[in-house]
Amino acid sequence: MSRAGPTEKQAEARQNQVAPRNQVSYQNPVTLNGHRNGVYCVRFSPDGNVVVSGAGDHTVRLWHLPVVVDQARQQQRRQLLAELDDDRFSVREHASWELARLGREVEPILRKAIAEAASLEVRARLRRLLTALRMPAEQQHRAEVRSVAFSSDGRFVASGSRDETIKLWNARTNRAMATLDGQSGTIWSVTFSPDGSTLASGGLDNSVRLWNVAEPRLRATLKGHEGPVHGVAFSPDGTTLASAGSFDRTVRLWNAATGVPEAVLREHGDAVLCVAFSPDGRMLASAGYGGTIRLWGLATSRPVLIRSFQGHQDTIRCVAFAPNGTMLATGGDDNALRLWEIDGGRLVAVLADHAGAVTSVSFSPDGRAIATGSLDDTVKVRSVPVGRG
Repeated sequence: MSRAGPTEKQAEARQNQVAPRNQVSYQNPVTLNGHRNGVYCVRFSPDGNVVVSGAGDHTVRLWHLPVVVDQARQQQRRQLLAELDDDRFSVREHASWELARLGREVEPILRKAIAEAASLEVRARLRRLLTALRMPAEQQHRAEVRSVAFSSDGRFVASGSRDETIKLWNARTNRAMATLDGQSGTIWSVTFSPDGSTLASGGLDNSVRLWNVAEPRLRATLKGHEGPVHGVAFSPDGTTLASAGSFDRTVRLWNAATGVPEAVLREHGDAVLCVAFSPDGRMLASAGYGGTIRLWGLATSRPVLIRSFQGHQDTIRCVAFAPNGTMLATGGDDNALRLWEIDGGRLVAVLADHAGAVTSVSFSPDGRAIATGSLDDTVKVRSVPVGRG
């Protein structure tokens, strides 16, 4: 997994003046370039300061969002660079750790410091720090990364790949902790339970699998779908797991603790690719082929179809609720991100600034930003007008 940011020229230009997240608009998103192939998945970290993405170039990247680099922060960075030449080991280690936390955001100043450093030892430390910001080649996936997820405490990232493996990463050290295998075929979707103890995955083998995180191992295999499982999502309270069975045209609800099936939703007339719970757990959204989003009510003993949203011109690849539960975001093969009001189903906005299919969407935890991934090889981050998210 690599830490990433804007290109070096962009980072140098922005070092003293970068638009903060709450100043980015629908029309002027921050575009994160770096992947060399289509981006299939994006997720915000729990603190909203980092976006993780996975792509067809086999990589997982952590993007530290642009922030204002004021004089105080500039002085702090200069101090950390100076501490790399301190005689005390503990001071040098602390400075290295703090600079590493900033990721590729500080690459330009590290490179400049290497060129200006008088000490060969300091140059060596700076080069080691630059190297540490990148994922070792042997830890990368061997094929497309189709899904990523952050644990609720922000410590771990999970990634699922076409190489038939799931990797668990330490988001702080940038290193793989474990590789989970045994699910045959592409891993289309991964998600952590709200308490972080369980990881769910959906795959090409038509199964949903539950993995123990603390001691990485398979806990249960849930069978019932008759097609690849393209999407999985835990309810906010962690008691229910939803899965999208693609070509069997169903959404299934499972008891997350026992694995017992609780309901099968059959209203879709074509493949179902994505599912998402509302923040209060009382609704579920599902979508896929055909360009229709279905909203299900879960407040009663049996799920009820509340309404359908139509507007996309092609397959819908992703769906997400805003944290305040008032808005729904969807993206798909028509290269557009659409925002809908939950009450009444009114279309709020159509954002068509990607040059390829919108494959993934994620709201920041505070609802003030939306990240999207696209087959145009980019990640975009936009702000949400006050009151929308």
